[in-house]
Parts: sequence; C-alpha cells; structure tokens
Amino acid sequence: MIRVNIMDITELQTHERFKFIEFLLLFKGQLTRSELVERFGIGEATASRLIKSYIDKNPNQENYLGPRLGYVKADTFQIEYKHDALDGLRYVASGKLLSQFKVVTYGLTIHSFNQSLSTELVAPVTRAIVGLRYVSLDYISSSSGISSRVIAPHSLFMASGTWYFRAYDMQSSTFRTFKFSRIKNAVTLGEIDNVIHSDIKDDSWHQMRAVKLKPHPKLEHAEAIELELQTSPVKDIYISEATLGFAMSELRVDCSKKHKLSHVEYPLILVNRDELENVDSMVLAPGFLIT
Repeated sequence: MIRVNIMDITELQTHERFKFIEFLLLFKGQLTRSELVERFGIGEATASRLIKSYIDKNPNQENYLGPRLGYVKADTFQIEYKHDALDGLRYVASGKLLSQFKVVTYGLTIHSFNQSLSTELVAPVTRAIVGLRYVSLDYISSSSGISSRVIAPHSLFMASGTWYFRAYDMQSSTFRTFKFSRIKNAVTLGEIDNVIHSDIKDDSWHQMRAVKLKPHPKLEHAEAIELELQTSPVKDIYISEATLGFAMSELRVDCSKKHKLSHVEYPLILVNRDELENVDSMVLAPGFLIT
C-alpha cells in the first residue's frame, strides 16, 4: 500500500497557489480574489484566507488600495518563484495557462526564434496593459536601430509563433505594433492621462475588414483546401486592420495581384485584394508588394 503524506500535498498546493499569486502581481500588477477562485476551484472565503496567508509570509510584495482596487504590486516586489514569460503572455492575452509534465511524448517541437522571452522585459508591458500605464522602452527596429521611447500599450497578440503588442508611440504620435523579442529595456511608468493614447482611439485595431479567401487556382485538387476552409468556394472572415497582414502570413495566403506565389507554399489566394490596398499592415502580407 502506498502511503500519501497529507502534509506534502498541502505544502505542494500552497506552493502552487503562492506562485500563482506572485504570477498575477508580476504580469498583471494586481491581485484579485476572483482569479484565485477561478484558477483553483476554491470558494471566496478560502481565496481570502489564501491571500492573507501569502501576505503574512510576503509582506513586501503588495500594497492594498481598498476593496475596489484590491492588491497591487509594491515597489519592493521581488520574484521568489520561477515564471515563464510565455505563460504570462498567454494568460494576459486569453486567460490560458500551459502545463507541462515529465512524461513520454511523441511530438516534435519546430524551431522558433521567439521561445526565450525575458520575464523582466515582458512583465512591465503586460502590467502596463492591465493597469493602463505608460512604459519607457528601449527598442530595436530593423529599419532605424535602437531608440528610447515612451509608449502606451493596450493589447497583445501572437502571429506565426511571434508575440506582438499594440501601443501608442509618443515619439511618432501614432499607434504602432511592436515585437516583444526586440525589447532591450522596459520600465512601467504612471497611469495614462490622455484619452488620445488609449486603445479606444486606435482605429486600425478596432476596424474590422472583410477578407475573402479561396483555394489557389493552380492547385490540382482544390477540394482539399475547401475541406480545410469548411466552405466552398469562398471563405469569408473578418480581421482587424492592425493584424490583417500578420493573419495573411500565418494563413499562408498569396496576396500578390496575379497570384504569382507558389501554390504549394501558399495554397490560398486573397480574392478581394483591391479592397484592402489601403490597410497599412498589408505590407506584411505574402506577395502584397509584388507588382
């Protein structure tokens, strides 16, 4: 008979729950009882006791701002547990966490350049998104090199395995899309004090555009692609202007004028290309700049 040490189970649960509390303070900058209830399937009273127990053990990690705002990350906050930056991005973006277990596996991980993102560089941006704050950023651009700028980030997304965030850039006075992997330094600043810098003014982010896709005309068996699209002959979808070019790349859509790209590599074509020529992000779409 295998004997289970109840004390060990309790300590393991406490460790996991304390780690998640720190995770919330690190990536969101705030701690809410409701997220503990949702994450661990516990009652509100249990969640309250858990928070109190954490605070008793870690008194310098958080500040209490009252019943409406709850607990927020303190300036004296120190990371005690190991956290994955990708977990932080997934959670802030979509409320998802990814668990990995040491078991026999049968899959192959395809190489990606963006698997090792720094928690210290990602967290200030995600906290700013949640807390509606500015960020001081040192950023490397492929066109202009490294520069220091102040931004107001409001959203994040992943495309083709790469994480991006959308932000108002004080330097250019425009909303832009940034790569997390190009951040050299990031510091969270004060609260956003101008509505012009908030997400509600990012027209490209909120403007949805109709996109019509169909199998590449050079395909011998177009029905295979129609099966994947679950429609025939044209698939209609709606995508944000700000992410449209990224989506076309991820979906492998030939966006050239006369379908000049390889049908093997790009099995879909963009039917209503002319309607989307004024969308800035389409410069990233496969073949869009081919004349």
